Parts: sequence; structure tokens; C-alpha cells
Amino acid sequence: MLELYRILNCTFTDSEKEECIPVIMRIVELAQICRQRGLLSLEIEMADEENFFLKTGLQLAIDSTDPEMIKEILQTIILGDNRKGAELLSRMIITEGIISIVNGENPLQIAKKLLGMLGEEYMKKIDEYMEPVRGKGSKYDFRFMRSIADRKAIPECEENEAFLLKLDKWAFQAAVCRSFTEYNLIRAFYGCSYTMLQRISDSMSRNNFISLMEGMESIEAPEKEIILDYQKNIVKKVHELAEQYGWKIDI
Repeated sequence: MLELYRILNCTFTDSEKEECIPVIMRIVELAQICRQRGLLSLEIEMADEENFFLKTGLQLAIDSTDPEMIKEILQTIILGDNRKGAELLSRMIITEGIISIVNGENPLQIAKKLLGMLGEEYMKKIDEYMEPVRGKGSKYDFRFMRSIADRKAIPECEENEAFLLKLDKWAFQAAVCRSFTEYNLIRAFYGCSYTMLQRISDSMSRNNFISLMEGMESIEAPEKEIILDYQKNIVKKVHELAEQYGWKIDI
């Protein structure tokens, strides 16, 4: 990346560097997700990603593109687009971050490296910058999910869950995560098992899953009949999509 700095004769203002902090923290968050769930988990995150350049880099990573080729492709885009200021700097950071993720580097080391691109004073604030990311990743780990499931499991949900868990990853995403609002999902899965929580976690972005878990924690327990009604709606949706797209479902 240093050669790109020299080619473009880059200098950046403090305000431009500050604009890039959220980009760095997003990359660190993606590195944490990849470390926990594997590289292919980035495909779910990519679906909700609004930054086109970052989305491009994630797609290259998911496609198992060689790191040197990723670097060449992204740097070619940078040189061709002739962007300036914070947008140029963020693209340089994204390029370095994607390569670091593909190489399996530790998220903390990635944070140090990317903050180092902004300057020594930013590296000194790493604990301050990392705190929100650490908080996100630690509260809703699988142990916490298990405690929710153990506390709220409803045996009557088992039949519906068994059916939904037979769906492959893409059918589950389409029929469950993308077809219903968070409000509906919170009530449908309030009494779900730990296994179901894992499936949901693997089928939506980290931010959406955290929001869902927070919703489960914040509401009063719905009546059992309400939970089962919401689940029946989801099962009905699965059958509708199966008929529409020709899915084969093992009932």
C-alpha cells in the first residue's frame, strides 16, 4: 500500500482521517465474524453492506481470490476512479483490510495496522475505538444465546423448529430472515432452542442478529399461542415459496 501512497502523492487532513475510523471498525468487525464463522459468513454481511468498494472487496474474498490479485484489482479501481480525500483514504484502508482478513490475521492486529495508516496518534486510541466492536461481539456469543434458549425454551415449538431446521441455508434465509420483519421474528422465535438461534445467527448479518436478540431481551414473554401462531405463519411461507420456486422439502 505504501507504493500507492507514493504514486498518488497522498496527504490527508485530520478530518479526512477521522471520517475513516468507522470504516476501520467495520473491517475489524468483519474480521471478527470471519474468525468465528469462516470466510463464507461474509456473504451474509455483504448483502447488507452499503459501501460499494467494500462490497467489491468482500466478493473477491468470498470467491477465494488470491490476495495479490485482490490487491491488484482494488488498486486498479482506486487508480482508475481518481477519488480524493477521505474517500480515497477509505479505499486504501479497505484494500489493506480485505487482504488482512483473507490472510487470517488477528482482528486486533488488523485494527493496529489500519489505524497506523492514519498515524501514531490514532494507534494510541485503539482501546477507545475498539470498545464498541468488542461490546458487540462479546454479549451475543453462543454461551449467551444458550442462556436465552435455556431460559425461554417452549417444548410445543419443537415440531415447527424441526421442520425449519431441515431447510438449507438459502431457503432458510429467503423464507425466514428476508420474508418477515424483526417484530415478527422476535415473537416467532422467542421460545426457540439454542440450535435454532445458531441457525438464525448464521443466516443474517451480525447487526441484524444483535438487534433481534436485543428485542427478545426487551419484550415481555408472549403467550405461547401467539408464539405458535407466528411460527405457523413462517411455516406457511416456506410452503408458498417451495411451491413457487420448486424447492424439495423433507417434511
